[in-house]
Amino acid sequence: MKYWELVLASMVLVFSTSVHAAKVNVPGDFPGTFNMDLLGGNFYWSVPGFTEGFELAIDTQAKAIQFDASAFDNSSLYGEGTSSLTLDPINDWHIGTTGYFGTSPVEFYVHGAGTGTLVDNDTSTAGDWTLEVPMYATWNGERFDLPNMILTTSATYSYLGIYGGYQTISGTSMDYETGDAFLVGQSVFNNPDSLFHGTVVTLGFFANDPVVSAVPVPAAAWLFGSGLIGLAGFARRRKA
Repeated sequence: MKYWELVLASMVLVFSTSVHAAKVNVPGDFPGTFNMDLLGGNFYWSVPGFTEGFELAIDTQAKAIQFDASAFDNSSLYGEGTSSLTLDPINDWHIGTTGYFGTSPVEFYVHGAGTGTLVDNDTSTAGDWTLEVPMYATWNGERFDLPNMILTTSATYSYLGIYGGYQTISGTSMDYETGDAFLVGQSVFNNPDSLFHGTVVTLGFFANDPVVSAVPVPAAAWLFGSGLIGLAGFARRRKA
């Protein structure tokens, strides 16, 4: 093979291996720190005494939830097993707002520390994420604490629909190649002194989850390609 042919072949190999790189490499990226980018969602509010619920879109304003992931407990070539997730304490981290609901919008905040798990499938193409996210919402001057909110890709919740009757909402496992996921969670507001005591809050978030730093051509690939080029030059000099 001629020198330029070997160089061209090495460059093709470098770029072909980087174009299709997954957002998350399992288990290679674990342990690590990840961002759960929230791309928007829906908010369902079932008020005691009402026969119909409320439904509003959530503008997440490109906010993210950052968490740390441990190494897999049963890691193999394909990463089967479970990784423990940890959400560091975050106070009053604003993650979204609704349109006007009555006299004011509903605002959502993360508040406190959380934990969770990632269960990887046996082919390492997708995984089910569960993350306990202590949250609260504010509306019309009142605070609604949701300390047991759990966002997950592997659950189905029922909620009171806007036209009466119950409907369901389900999460969707994350595809490692695209990073797309749909996370759902539900919590009950518990404050006997509030008129809204017992209100069921159901959330659904579209997410790009998680996103690691994207490098167009991995450093290892560049080193591999440059190594081939160097070998080609060495072979050429030797032949001469």
